[in-house]
Amino acid sequence: MADAALDKTISEDLSVHSENWVRQIPMPICPNCRAVCDTAFCGGCGQKQLVQRLRFGGLIKDLFAKVTDVDRGLFFTFWAMLIRPGQVAKDYVRGKQKVYVNPLTFFFIGAAIQLLGLWICEGELRSVIKEQFTTQREQQPNIDRQMTEIESRVGKPADQFFADSYIGAMQQGYTYAALLFFSLPFAVMLFLLHRIIGSEFYLGETVVFSLYVFGQILIITAISLPLALFIFGPILHGILSMFVYLIFPMHAHRRFFPPGFVSRAMTLMALLVSTATFGGSILVISVISMRLAG
Repeated sequence: MADAALDKTISEDLSVHSENWVRQIPMPICPNCRAVCDTAFCGGCGQKQLVQRLRFGGLIKDLFAKVTDVDRGLFFTFWAMLIRPGQVAKDYVRGKQKVYVNPLTFFFIGAAIQLLGLWICEGELRSVIKEQFTTQREQQPNIDRQMTEIESRVGKPADQFFADSYIGAMQQGYTYAALLFFSLPFAVMLFLLHRIIGSEFYLGETVVFSLYVFGQILIITAISLPLALFIFGPILHGILSMFVYLIFPMHAHRRFFPPGFVSRAMTLMALLVSTATFGGSILVISVISMRLAG
């Protein structure tokens, strides 16, 4: 009877607050689990209690706090991934999750930063590609004839055509292609190969490792994009990016997987397979981008 009376009271309170919610924050009833909530956090589900209505300034402040919080959030996760990347993934799969950004969220944040970097550098990237094509056409008559044929076929200058294709391939390759053709194959191969040698990881655990690693790679390559592009050019920038893709996962290996040569060999093999898969996807994307650009 007491429980029924409490449920009735809660229902009546929720009904009142549903009608007048704009004037009734904070609420004495948790809107998630309907438990009585008289503290900063709900004792039933852990939801943080709103103490005032949400304003735009508060939303921006909360976002900034989550990004720059040195004890948790994006900045903390990024820094931890720099100095001990495998440990971050290990902590997460062992239950220490509150201080880190969710691995899938971290990956998509890295992809968003990568797209932002490409957008910022797009003008300079096009200029660099144009200069390289102009120099090559002046120095190699055979290439000039080939470029003329391409221009007549696509109806636009060759440098613009290849710039559009290159940027399009980068935009797609460093976002969804990195997830579908690098991160997920890498996680699956890690799961299978380490099982062969007796390390009984679950697939979910290797997926966490892969998402954190490649989310960090996306952020690193995005931050280094202007420097690498302006100094080395687009071709060497691509080569340097692939170098980071190969080195950083092996750096992360040592704090997540068991030590030993065989364990490292399994991770390296998984990395090579996923690199081949990713390289093939980028090639296909480049061809499709060229066709669309033409």
